[in-house]
Amino acid sequence: MLALRRVLESIEKGLEGLAQRTKDMQRLLDNLEQALAVEQTKARRAPVRKKAIRRTPAKKPSARKRPSKSTGTDVVLAIIGKSRKGATTAQIKAKTGYSERKIWDIVNRLKKQGKIKSEKKGVYMKA
Repeated sequence: MLALRRVLESIEKGLEGLAQRTKDMQRLLDNLEQALAVEQTKARRAPVRKKAIRRTPAKKPSARKRPSKSTGTDVVLAIIGKSRKGATTAQIKAKTGYSERKIWDIVNRLKKQGKIKSEKKGVYMKA
């Protein structure tokens, strides 16, 4: 009988410990729910503010003019214009270092614009 009583007492102590832990957990859960409720009310009340956009003042254009960069078209047109007998694609390639494809594209563009003409096959003169 004595052994049964001791077992029951130990079970009772274990249950009391569990009951205490349950109360502690309940208290923590209540605190958490209150904190969440406060956060939700703050979120509802606080107006959403947009970040201010900083605008830099517009830069004034410089008084002096910059020299314009010469384009591939300008370079090829200058080479063709300087030659009296006309310029071939090989001569243009030697002077500029451009690829044949680039030279052909530029020559075709200049022909369409009417700035150069084909004197004979592969020889181009300024129009």
